[in-house]
Amino acid sequence: MGLASIDGFGTQLKSGVALAAKFEKKAANGDYSLDQAIADHIKVVEQMQHVFEEIEARYAASDAAAARGIDSAGATMRGN
Repeated sequence: MGLASIDGFGTQLKSGVALAAKFEKKAANGDYSLDQAIADHIKVVEQMQHVFEEIEARYAASDAAAARGIDSAGATMRGN
């Protein structure tokens, strides 16, 4: 993801180098790093998309069936 290289802490002080290394691990390749968290969020959102698409398809099918039933009842009342 391009998060694995952190600069701006300098290279003169050991603490700056250590701090940069800690932030790099938080961004990528560390324990539940940002890249893993983002990948997990993407997976959940894709699953949600699938669920909403399924809901939409079922709603449309139910709505069409109800419309057919209403049309059929209306035709019966009109004597068609």
